[in-house]
Amino acid sequence: MDVQNGTLVPLKDLYLYLPCGARNKVPREGSDILQTYNNMKSILRDGKTGKSVAGTNRFFPILPITIVLGLGVMVAWMSPSHVYENNPCLYLLTFGITTARITNTLLVCVLTKDELPMVDSGIIAPLLLLVNQYFHCPIDETLLLKISLFKKYWRWLIEQVPTTWAPNSMTLVGLIINISTMSLLIAVSSDGKTEVPRFIYLLCAVGLFVYQSLDAIDGKQARRTKTNTPLGELFDHGCDSVSTAFVGVGVCTGILMGENLNWMMFEVFSGMFLFYQAHWQAYVTGTLRFSQFDVTESQLLIISIFLINFLIGPSFWSYQIPVFNISLRIFMVLFSLGPAALQVFNNMTIILEGGKGKNKSTIAGTSTIFPVFPIAIVLGLGVIIANKSPSNMYENNPCLYLLTFGIVAARVTNRLVVAHMTKSELDLMDSGLWGPFILIINQYFNCILNETMLLWFCFIYVIQDILRYSSSVCQEICDYLEIYCFDIVSKRPQKQSSRNGKSSKS
Repeated sequence: MDVQNGTLVPLKDLYLYLPCGARNKVPREGSDILQTYNNMKSILRDGKTGKSVAGTNRFFPILPITIVLGLGVMVAWMSPSHVYENNPCLYLLTFGITTARITNTLLVCVLTKDELPMVDSGIIAPLLLLVNQYFHCPIDETLLLKISLFKKYWRWLIEQVPTTWAPNSMTLVGLIINISTMSLLIAVSSDGKTEVPRFIYLLCAVGLFVYQSLDAIDGKQARRTKTNTPLGELFDHGCDSVSTAFVGVGVCTGILMGENLNWMMFEVFSGMFLFYQAHWQAYVTGTLRFSQFDVTESQLLIISIFLINFLIGPSFWSYQIPVFNISLRIFMVLFSLGPAALQVFNNMTIILEGGKGKNKSTIAGTSTIFPVFPIAIVLGLGVIIANKSPSNMYENNPCLYLLTFGIVAARVTNRLVVAHMTKSELDLMDSGLWGPFILIINQYFNCILNETMLLWFCFIYVIQDILRYSSSVCQEICDYLEIYCFDIVSKRPQKQSSRNGKSSKS
């Protein structure tokens, strides 16, 4: 029935493509078979000229829809991995959107009386699936379907963006929206187990979706406006690292993970490590690689969680699964262990194989194992300080505690990204580590300072530290490339060489 309905839409519009004499009477609505019969009967009428309104062959428009539906049947039948049987809704939706694309082209030809092209850009996705099968499926077919759907949305979205908008501005706006909604959730439920008004969950879902959309098209905007620079790559990854901290704490708060604080720390710290490890292997190999279940899939899953909270309520995650006698929130954590462990294994396999540098070192010529130490220090201090706190600092302030260490992890990740881009050596110590060091030194001296107040101080310190570092690096790159970070319209004054060999700004 889905395929039939998909066929009737372009067939009905094909009827409009006929000359006026052949379409005086609109076919009456009825069953699918009757409607198809009436449409074809109208198409087969000679009318005045026997041609379309564009003066072309009236039977030609049947070819584009035949190609789409034919490819749909062929790809489904020939798939060795049963791509249609395993993903029927996604498969039909992909070909349904392709059908809508060629139908829109047909409608435009009706209005403009232009000739209808046989090949449309919308059939690239079905052809890609068929070509992939021809070469014995070297690429996962489900991944191709996902890419085709998202690319169509991103392609539409980028066309709505003015060419005067700077890509970095788009990324920053998305990050601010995302952080604002997550901060609202975390502020209202600071203990990670308090239910908040449902509209806040909807705001978090919308905020994350906006960030994901803008983050996906900022690179396209840069290439579109011919303003792609190393600054854009650094800015994008820097925003992602900060977003990882806030989203990780936010989603744990959303499913009331504060009821299980150990699992909450494990989940947030795992997200930090996975993000760091992805850039670690990029520092080793020179290429940032993505797994089949990566950032986009994780973000969509988190958006779904927030939407469930909005529609049903966060108490949904407290439901006890009878057989396993665990709550649904713990089941979600255990469910995420599989993809996370697989990603860690794949990245470590790549890292241990050796890098692109001399003697299989990193691209900076350093040890491929050394980058594990900065993140190990951050996460190790996070676990030790929480367990050794006499005032139960983590138990009383779980969200603030995890956010503090999340920002520190983002700080060392940014250092790793800069080392990757500049092919320079990665330092072990970082100024962002002073926050955790202050906390553990205070514990060593029997907490001469109030731990909660000191935690707030460390949070403010690491926030200003990452802002200071990020702005400093961006400013240096802007000065070197003679560009603005958030403006692609204005031109910076270029440097001119003076007679004594020194440079001065004009």
